[in-house]
Amino acid sequence: MTPADELLGLDFLHIDKIENSLHAYQPAKRANEKRTMYEAVE
Repeated sequence: MTPADELLGLDFLHIDKIENSLHAYQPAKRANEKRTMYEAVE
């Protein structure tokens, strides 16, 4: 599990890299999907 501070350092999460709301929504949706999959295994 990567600490949130390190995840926030990822290049594609910087505000100047986000072009529009869809561009922000896609990685957020994917992260939520992965989190749900992880919890289902637990």
